[in-house]
Amino acid sequence: MEARTFFASRLLVDGKPMRCRPDVVFRDEEKGIVVILERKTTTWEDSHVPPDAWPNVCAQLWCYGWIDDWAANSDVILVCQYYRMRIDWTYSTAGVEIYQDEKSPWILNYEVLPAWQRSDNKLHTECLRYFSDYGGNFVH
Repeated sequence: MEARTFFASRLLVDGKPMRCRPDVVFRDEEKGIVVILERKTTTWEDSHVPPDAWPNVCAQLWCYGWIDDWAANSDVILVCQYYRMRIDWTYSTAGVEIYQDEKSPWILNYEVLPAWQRSDNKLHTECLRYFSDYGGNFVH
């Protein structure tokens, strides 16, 4: 199944709406809740993964928060999930030991799970600066 392409008309690049493909979107139409989940892979140890994610991950999620389908929502929850590769490594979570090998080389990092709300002023200011610095135009 091909991923759906969304548009973010408030985010213009060369005068055209930004095209977006988030990994996972959960929507509760009744309550107006939207959760966007972006999955990233890394080989970094948990202690080396920034608890607030790398700036490019924040900016990517921020862009997804402005997708037209939910731009009018009062807020959107943005979450990054890190998966890491560890061959011949045992991981224990919730009392269950998971052994990684060639058949299951990726494991979800539960130690670092950065999340924000689109309304977070600090996130908005920082990501808007990145977006503008790289030639994007935010339409209010």
